[in-house]
Amino acid sequence: MDTVQQIEQRREAVLVQMRQIRSMRSGSITEQSVMVRHRSGPPVRRGPTAVHRPFPGLEKGTSNFSAFSNFPGPPGSTAA
Repeated sequence: MDTVQQIEQRREAVLVQMRQIRSMRSGSITEQSVMVRHRSGPPVRRGPTAVHRPFPGLEKGTSNFSAFSNFPGPPGSTAA
């Protein structure tokens, strides 16, 4: 397959994923990891998970980030 065709197909796939995002809320999406202690071993890192942080003064609420989780994190992040 031609490289241009591969890029166009990947672009279309990303556009389809973006259309699945139901709403956009003001704020930022950041990664959060937590250290968890186990009885039988050393602490282990769990995460990263996506966390919505609303801008100050906005109503707080819960969101569904399943569509967001399909996108890679920023360059240099550990998200896949």
